[in-house]
Amino acid sequence: MAEKVTDYTPKSQNFIDTDLFDVSKHVTQTSGALVIGKRYTILDFNTGDNFTNVANVISGTINTTGCVFDAIGTTPTTYSNGSTLALYETQSYTWAELKAGLGVGAKVYKALLTQTGTSAPVATVLVNTLSGTPVWSRDDVGNYYMTLAGEFLSGKIYASGLFLEPNGNIVAIPVLGAAGGGLLEIKGYYQIQRNDDDTIFLYTYDDSGISPIEFNTLFSTGKLSFPTIEVYP
Repeated sequence: MAEKVTDYTPKSQNFIDTDLFDVSKHVTQTSGALVIGKRYTILDFNTGDNFTNVANVISGTINTTGCVFDAIGTTPTTYSNGSTLALYETQSYTWAELKAGLGVGAKVYKALLTQTGTSAPVATVLVNTLSGTPVWSRDDVGNYYMTLAGEFLSGKIYASGLFLEPNGNIVAIPVLGAAGGGLLEIKGYYQIQRNDDDTIFLYTYDDSGISPIEFNTLFSTGKLSFPTIEVYP
């Protein structure tokens, strides 16, 4: 059985884009010198021009529309009748840029949070591929934040398991606990909010969803599996 490739890095670090046949991406000319080693397409041949001496034909017939050739010289025998040549200038991307363009390789942060007393939350980091390690702080009762300069750009953040209201606010997530008789009840709520490019806030509330309470009051018997934060290029 074939093995699954999990992290392939090609021998070449450059990739040519796929717009080779998109004429809008070509540089065209109707006169002048050619560039040796470049590949040209005769988009529109006008009688009287002659490219035979500068062409290594790849496909088609020289001196006809549609011919593709590599230039082996700079000055055609005759190029004064306005034939249109198209030169495609390739664009290359590094492996990292290609992955970024495909949305592959997003940076990820996942951690378990605990708190003692009124201290800042402590993160047990499970995965962190961000540009650095976020620092957790406590601002006030039920108000905490993690900071990493310039990491959380607007429109580039995805947090798993969170829902947005029509106005864009993140819906508070209920925390359930045992109520006896095998039933569950809401013990409180927590909410996550991007504040700026540097900061993501965590808020904790009582069962009313209004009054702030300490993190360790809401999660007194365990840890919060902080929603996975993904940061896209």
